[in-house]
Amino acid sequence: MVNMNHSKRLKILMESSRTVFTPLDLRILWRVNPLNAKISAIRMVENGLIVRLAKGFYALNDRY
Repeated sequence: MVNMNHSKRLKILMESSRTVFTPLDLRILWRVNPLNAKISAIRMVENGLIVRLAKGFYALNDRY
């Protein structure tokens, strides 16, 4: 997907049945290359949109 902003990415995560995501999950859900998935995840963590649980694991909130 091209030109997807954080709100669209967050919506996709919320609509999935998952609560914890790996970089591969993000890449598949967002249909992006590995680098874009990583950078987007980092930026979303910095903006408080998702939570980094551990290296390679992200969640929508800390009540995963």
